[in-house]
Amino acid sequence: EDIIQDLNEKGIIFGIDRDKIKEMVQGSMYNQDIVIARGKPPINGDDAKVVYIFSDESDVSIPGTIGENGRIDYKTLNKIRNVRTGDLLIEIVPPTQGISGTDVYGNEIVAKKGNPVIIRKGKNVKEGKNGLKIYATRDGEVCFKDNTIYVNEVITIDGDIDNETGNIQFNGKVNIRGNVKSGFRVEADGDIEIFGVVEGATLISGGDIVVHRGIQGNGQAYLCSSGNFKSKYIENACIKSAGDVEADVILHSDITAQSGIIASGRKGLIVGGNIKAGKKVRAKVLGSNMGTSTVIEVGIDPGERDNYEQLKKEIEGVRKSIEDSKKAIDLLNKMAKQQQLAKDKEEILAKLLITHETLKKKYRTLTEEIQVLLKKFQNCRGGKIYASAVIYPGVRAVIGNSVRQIYDELHNSTLYVKDGEVTVGPYEK
Repeated sequence: EDIIQDLNEKGIIFGIDRDKIKEMVQGSMYNQDIVIARGKPPINGDDAKVVYIFSDESDVSIPGTIGENGRIDYKTLNKIRNVRTGDLLIEIVPPTQGISGTDVYGNEIVAKKGNPVIIRKGKNVKEGKNGLKIYATRDGEVCFKDNTIYVNEVITIDGDIDNETGNIQFNGKVNIRGNVKSGFRVEADGDIEIFGVVEGATLISGGDIVVHRGIQGNGQAYLCSSGNFKSKYIENACIKSAGDVEADVILHSDITAQSGIIASGRKGLIVGGNIKAGKKVRAKVLGSNMGTSTVIEVGIDPGERDNYEQLKKEIEGVRKSIEDSKKAIDLLNKMAKQQQLAKDKEEILAKLLITHETLKKKYRTLTEEIQVLLKKFQNCRGGKIYASAVIYPGVRAVIGNSVRQIYDELHNSTLYVKDGEVTVGPYEK
């Protein structure tokens, strides 16, 4: 009690270890330092933290994407961090105040507050009501640089699309300064603009596609545009466009355009392949003096024509199934007349009869669908084919349901349907 009283007289009132003092007195512990009072240290606050909802860093240890089978796809590197409008990008965990301590004199030891974090907001982002969450206001790629977060609606690849970049999949517009190498894929919700050459690659765009130099597809290139399509030249490629397709030269390619296909420029040449346009095909030269087979189809929506071809295949398959089921039914009925069918054969016959009736109904439905299309095709006479210079033999012109094979050179001509036949008229500008 004397020691504690002496400590209190000296102002030491907090953290006194009474048990230690009792042990010291009873044990006659002299000439050594003994802690008999200890203050409570403060607990400093935690610094603010940033939680990245998007992937902040790619795993450079894996040179690709691991598929379900465990194999690595070396072309899918997932280097672009795509986000959609309204996506949460980052969440800030605010700093804590900390817990104050007390010294042995009973004085408060103030805890150090945690340091805040400053995130600057760039373009196409916004913060939530409490300022602790940041959201995207546009589709695109989220970027975080120098404590600034922003969303790019356009990405630019300064070089080629190859093993270094991998495949590209982006929510906005893609600009590619170099070439797109064979075997690689570029997908964009917006436009795709390429300043080099496209090889045997796949390009799918939710907007326009522009190829400044050209396409050398080697029979492997597939390019699909939800808008217009423009290229310097197109060779050995498959092109689909929801608008117009325009190029100076089109060689040995399958081109489908909902609106028009135009070979403009100095050469204005279309040779070989299958050319399908909903409204018109315009060029200087169609075909070649070598008689290269070139099919030009206009006047019918290419999507409906594809649907027609698919229906024909489906009808033929159903017709064959009906014939096969009829043969099996006839055989089982014949067996039933000669002798009583076993129970399992009776069940098979019952199932076959149901299947046969279902197939006949499907056949009737498909036939009605194809008849509707055929009637629509017969009324399609608005498409035209224009050639300001020459149409060579070897060209097959299809306008609606009318067909004309060209056997002699036609100069400065327009092909159109009159009285159900493909007719040759003067060139119309």
